[in-house]
Amino acid sequence: MAKESDTTAATPPASTETDPGPNTPAGRVWEMDPDLPVDPAADLLREMTDQEYERLKADVQENGQQEPAVVRRNPDRTGWILLDGRHRQRACRDLARKLLVREWDGREDVAEYV
Repeated sequence: MAKESDTTAATPPASTETDPGPNTPAGRVWEMDPDLPVDPAADLLREMTDQEYERLKADVQENGQQEPAVVRRNPDRTGWILLDGRHRQRACRDLARKLLVREWDGREDVAEYV
């Protein structure tokens, strides 16, 4: 059985890069601009230290982003909001790279997810 990242292309599905549309297959991974708002629930997780962040950024630069960040539809319906992966988002932004993302499945409360 192939892993999720092995079976999906890192390109945006259907309509546009920032809004792949309501028919996005579950588990689909795509690229988007890393400049998207962060869900306030992400603040429940601690910030990386500068040293941890620099290691992550160096790893992303050398090996690419290995784990997609998780996004959900913005509650105001104006696009996407980052739920998990703010350090990956920052590294991609600092490295001028697209951010690999997947849509949150919504099976639990947002605060429980993070």
